[in-house]
Amino acid sequence: MQGTNTAREGATRRTPLALTLKAIGYLTGPKSMTGKAFQWCERRGSKALERLAVNPTYLRMAGGMMRQSFRTQAAYTKFLEDMVHSARMPALSDVEQLEQRLARVLDKVEALESQLEFATRDAGRGRA
Repeated sequence: MQGTNTAREGATRRTPLALTLKAIGYLTGPKSMTGKAFQWCERRGSKALERLAVNPTYLRMAGGMMRQSFRTQAAYTKFLEDMVHSARMPALSDVEQLEQRLARVLDKVEALESQLEFATRDAGRGRA
């Protein structure tokens, strides 16, 4: 009998995550007062963002901020690379350049191997 009680308790016991999701569902559901308020706020916010998304002033400002952010990131990266170079260490860009050069060299070696294999195969046929 004792084993059946624990099984029954396990079936009715809910995890904190399940309880939280259930509470969120109730609070944002269309039947509750909070759900109605949530939907009203969501509609109003969506309308405001819709107008903002086509506003030329906002788009110009957002573009300017993004441009400035990219420039700042590039300047910071250059600064870090200069610091690494001053310590006589290779920077990430140096390693990437070497990796690209090595890949090109390996491609050339593979092409030469193929040509050599083709030439030796032809030379072997000519002897036979």
